[in-house]
Amino acid sequence: GAEFVRRCFAEIEDAVNAANCYRGKILSFDGGANYRGSSRGLTVHKLPSVERANVILPDATLKLLDRNILNFVQHRAKLRQLGQSTRKGILLYGPPGTGKTHTIRYLASNLPGHTTLIITAAQVEWLGAYMNLARLLQPAMVIIEDVDLIATDREMMGPCEESMLNNLLNEMDGLKEDADILFVLTTNRPEQLALPQLTDTVKGDGQLQFK
Repeated sequence: GAEFVRRCFAEIEDAVNAANCYRGKILSFDGGANYRGSSRGLTVHKLPSVERANVILPDATLKLLDRNILNFVQHRAKLRQLGQSTRKGILLYGPPGTGKTHTIRYLASNLPGHTTLIITAAQVEWLGAYMNLARLLQPAMVIIEDVDLIATDREMMGPCEESMLNNLLNEMDGLKEDADILFVLTTNRPEQLALPQLTDTVKGDGQLQFK
């Protein structure tokens, strides 16, 4: 009986890994509360493709972005062989209109095979469900918009915000070292953040800084 159950789960896992209905797509959960049963549940987005030549960033900054995301992804197998982590997180920050969303579209357009999950600040309470989906459909890029609304300084937050921040940090810390998941967080107010786990940050004015 135990062997039969093991085979069944193995077959289900193989079927999920082989399925391409959602793998490699740009997804978000439907946030509408529709009690008539017509909620879409999961939305597949079609974002305009962005070529490298259409990203308005200084050339040096764009090269750093390519190296730390696109080139990093290409060398994951070698990193595993060397015992290094294949996780990655960056923060895009700067005033509105400096190209954060456009840069995300560029990354999504140039990460073939990656599933992109878009989490708005209003949906961060569904972080656990999003991360389950990211693990299932990895390699994945998890985008959390306006992260300052939940990851502000602990002295400025209430119990609700602190709980959501703890969930975010636990998810980022709890990933296996060989997880093929990228975190891309955006904010207009980086000075209010309390995210020591982030390694690389890209400013909206075109600077890539390492912390």
